[in-house]
Amino acid sequence: MNKYQRLSIDERELIGLLLSQGKSLRFIALCLNRHISTISREVKYYASSGTRYKAWMSQFSSDYLSSKRNCRSRIATTPKLYSFIVEKLKLRWSPQQISKELLKLYPSCHRSTKSGQNEVYTLIC
Repeated sequence: MNKYQRLSIDERELIGLLLSQGKSLRFIALCLNRHISTISREVKYYASSGTRYKAWMSQFSSDYLSSKRNCRSRIATTPKLYSFIVEKLKLRWSPQQISKELLKLYPSCHRSTKSGQNEVYTLIC
């Protein structure tokens, strides 16, 4: 088995077809040359209780979740915020101090303090 890649829409369609034919997860995994746990997670995650597996729905959900994971930080894409944070880091401020100061300067920001701290930590790494 190769390095993990997300399931394609064709693989998801085949999973749906084979499940509707009553094939086992192990058989489906062998057909797709995937680990059985990959197939099991896919079916468990994307088949709601009482409904059957729908390939198009799982592909849509997967694409949506992937786009959420890959979106860039608000701080990294805003030069003003980025320079503010870099300046405070040079002064040896903690991420907690920086996020609290950002909330004071930008009260209209609806993000939680914890979220702001995480963005600062992400920027540091």
